[in-house]
Amino acid sequence: MTANYYLDGLKKDYASTADRLQAMDNDISKDTAAVEKSTLAMKQVISENQATLTKISIQKDKAGFDKAGAKTQLAQIDANISKMKETMKGMKDKESAYKVALQGQTTTTSAEKSKLANLNKEYANLNSKIAALEQETNELYEQRQAISLG
Repeated sequence: MTANYYLDGLKKDYASTADRLQAMDNDISKDTAAVEKSTLAMKQVISENQATLTKISIQKDKAGFDKAGAKTQLAQIDANISKMKETMKGMKDKESAYKVALQGQTTTTSAEKSKLANLNKEYANLNSKIAALEQETNELYEQRQAISLG
């Protein structure tokens, strides 16, 4: 979803600012819930992958190390990171679309101004959740990059 596409869709589908603000409220709430759900799942995978990486890092220089098994585990971690980055890209695309749409609203009534202010707070909350999850994903990626089995 491109940023302007979302705003254009809102303008096409909703004639009034109040209706557009309500639609954005619904969308941001839905996406915040989806981000929270994804965060739980991704944090579990990140935790498991970090433990695996730590174990490989500690054991890789010991006698009897299962290099083939470790390579298989690393390939799975690489696939997990790739999927997480793809998921993060989708979240960030939506976040950008909300930013453009919120900036593109012209409010006239005090109720609309209040609603827009509330939506900006919800947007900031969504943005911070996405940023925190992206940071954890990047930390896993950095930990993975530090391990080479040759």
